Amino acid sequence: MVEFFTIISLTLIYISLYFSTLFLLNYFKNKKRIYEEPLLPKKLPRVSVIIPAFNEEKTIAATLDSVIALHYPKNLLEVIVINDGSTDKTRAIANRYAQQYNYVKVLNKTNSGKADSLNKGISIIKGEFFVVLDADSYIHPEAIYKSIGFFSDSNVAAVTPPMCPRNTKKIIEKIQYWEYVFSSVLKLFFQSIKLIYVTHGVGSIFRTKIIKKIGGFDTKNLTEDLEIALRIYKYNYKIKSPIFFFNTTEVPKTFKSLWNQRIRWMMGTIQSLIKYKLDFLKLQPNILCRIVFPFMLINVIILFLSFFIISYFLLNQIYNTFLLLYYHIIVGQSISFYFDFFISGLTALTTGLLILFFVSIVICFKTFRLDFKKSIIYFARPLLFYILFYVMFSAFVVIMSSYKVLKGDIQWFK
Repeated sequence: MVEFFTIISLTLIYISLYFSTLFLLNYFKNKKRIYEEPLLPKKLPRVSVIIPAFNEEKTIAATLDSVIALHYPKNLLEVIVINDGSTDKTRAIANRYAQQYNYVKVLNKTNSGKADSLNKGISIIKGEFFVVLDADSYIHPEAIYKSIGFFSDSNVAAVTPPMCPRNTKKIIEKIQYWEYVFSSVLKLFFQSIKLIYVTHGVGSIFRTKIIKKIGGFDTKNLTEDLEIALRIYKYNYKIKSPIFFFNTTEVPKTFKSLWNQRIRWMMGTIQSLIKYKLDFLKLQPNILCRIVFPFMLINVIILFLSFFIISYFLLNQIYNTFLLLYYHIIVGQSISFYFDFFISGLTALTTGLLILFFVSIVICFKTFRLDFKKSIIYFARPLLFYILFYVMFSAFVVIMSSYKVLKGDIQWFK
């Protein structure tokens, strides 16, 4: 049994090392082109901002303020708040902005979910492009200016910018800061191999004509932002990601809300894998089947197996330690411990993976021009939690999400 789990562990770590090394080599190969900003079109297009909102009275005003502050001609800007049956003051706050700014409109509807709200918005907007902005997120003033040039390529269907947490006071929020920072640098790697598979709701920009053509957002999927990205690839369109700015978002403030969010995200991922499995099995000639789907599937499998591997080695170590302790007590010898884990080949590979992880973090801070020393001092303890526990947390999420999907317990929750 030990040999079996060791072989599986070495295989998974080898795969992780392979992709990590591939990403780093690709970064060094293309780093000179990272800061190349796309040229603005000679004639700026009309852009619509769609803000789906359900009971967001605490954040909707700040979200709208960030949109009002956009450095983009207001005569080319259209803002539509989709009030998805809110029972708090969201509607009243949005109406106040609509009365003050003539380019802000409010569409009220019965509650039917974010995807349906986006589809309702798409059906009435006038913009050649539209921005999806969650009602607890905040767009950078230069976001549209610095992104719209990517659409000079007619095959680009979406531009999804990097994002980071707006709230970083609690330790659980700081842990998520590291996650978002690391995911931002991964986007750089992913973009070069056509692997950006989430167009999140924190200021992603879409070409209206293409999204309508491929059928809009999937109302049955819990993560419509991931599913629409996969469908974009299915129809051989492109997704780009700038690095010149960060949009910000409110992240979960408690473990329970973080757990619920990640369960929903993973359930949506599994839904999407199930939805596109036939395309993958039939080896359709598109990026979805050749690159994106296999990577997502491998990632879910690695996390799934990690749960059992980490649990086995942890319990095995505890059991052996207990036997050793019991033996020393019985024979009356002084207590000493021998942890073979610390000198195993498995540990050596894990250490190598951690080194690559830290190199990636440094590259991320350098690329996005963040203050590395200040962040390390301020976020040191959360970084340790992130390294030690995040894989196991993610593995638990995969196990629970898989169980819920198999049981048919698929519902949106926050």
